[in-house]
Amino acid sequence: MMSLDGFMAGPRGEFDWPLADDEFERHVDDLMNDADTILLGRNTYQMFAGYWPTAATSPTGTMKHSGSTEFVVPTSVSNAHDEVARKMNSYRKIVFSKTLKKVEWNNSTLLKEVDPKEISRLKQHSGKDMLVLGSGRLVSALMKFGLIDEFRVWINPIILGQGKPLFGALDDRQNLNLVRTKTFDSGLIELCYERAM
Repeated sequence: MMSLDGFMAGPRGEFDWPLADDEFERHVDDLMNDADTILLGRNTYQMFAGYWPTAATSPTGTMKHSGSTEFVVPTSVSNAHDEVARKMNSYRKIVFSKTLKKVEWNNSTLLKEVDPKEISRLKQHSGKDMLVLGSGRLVSALMKFGLIDEFRVWINPIILGQGKPLFGALDDRQNLNLVRTKTFDSGLIELCYERAM
């Protein structure tokens, strides 16, 4: 998720602005059908682990950012939301953090750093895709090693003015090829890119 001015969260970690209606939730559910592993940074892991385990029974819950900002989760109450919650809870989750001592959310594994050889090895295993959700610093680390095959950026019709950039801490230019787009009725636009070779 990204604002039109390039932010993935507000300056205090606010994430109450993305458009997440039933059409979008069905789309995410379809996307998750092709995956079985989710890669997460510490902040995103902590927010998700505080919401998704009870999301099917309390879909209008809140998430709390590590900076203590709490916000209502932008979602629609739907069967698609329940299915996304089921997948979020059952899929394997690999959490990257140098500060967390343990991870307790179902099917979570803690790694202290991004090891490009280990990620490449995981990508070679039989199975489905791996997804990175949010986790801007993790995205930047994976990009430095050329480990992201496809980018799906959902541009929201909002300008935040300031916040946390989706693509930060990159030293080099990254060339991408646009492979497809999708426009949602809400005004949300999905841009899908692959790395340019």
